[in-house]
Amino acid sequence: MPSWVKNLWNDPVLSKVIGGLITGGILALCAELVPSIWGIRFTLKYCVPLWLVIALCLVVFILSILLAPRSSLKTDGISLQLKHMGTSAPDPDPNYKIDFPLKCWWTFRNDSESAIDVTFWEFVGRSVKVKSQAVGILQVQMIQQWLPVDHGVAHVAVLPGQLFKGWIAPDEAQYTAAQIRSHFGHLGTLTLKINGKLMEFEL
Repeated sequence: MPSWVKNLWNDPVLSKVIGGLITGGILALCAELVPSIWGIRFTLKYCVPLWLVIALCLVVFILSILLAPRSSLKTDGISLQLKHMGTSAPDPDPNYKIDFPLKCWWTFRNDSESAIDVTFWEFVGRSVKVKSQAVGILQVQMIQQWLPVDHGVAHVAVLPGQLFKGWIAPDEAQYTAAQIRSHFGHLGTLTLKINGKLMEFEL
């Protein structure tokens, strides 16, 4: 499923509006099919068109969402803006034995007006293959150093103007750091979850 469809369906307002429209459509369809199939006829003292009843229900439903307390819609008003600051693939230290010796680091800056919550979602390789991806890979820059110092975390809160970074792990059995650097720009698609919304970036 495309990421924009996921974002639309996960939106707390639009998803309810879509759900209301689908419900109204099902009710309208049933109103047409049920009498013709079962021969049922509804008799009312005052005849009101079914479409009018459905339309009024949808209007009330949508207004109840739009007039909800602003605190529940606060994150929806934030214009999410991230700037890709660069990608690097340092040569691994042969004396330092770790599970992912070859790392391709990516760095972003939060250019949004408010703090954001960042979670690594997935990386889909195009010109490189990656090993099984770790989740706790994120760090933020504070006082000219990256924190946590020796490891990453699953998600981070990033202030406006603050840098954060993470990594993917190309298979060191197939690639060298120099080969990874030669593929910058078309490594694949990185997906981050920002304030609950999925955003894609080409590395």
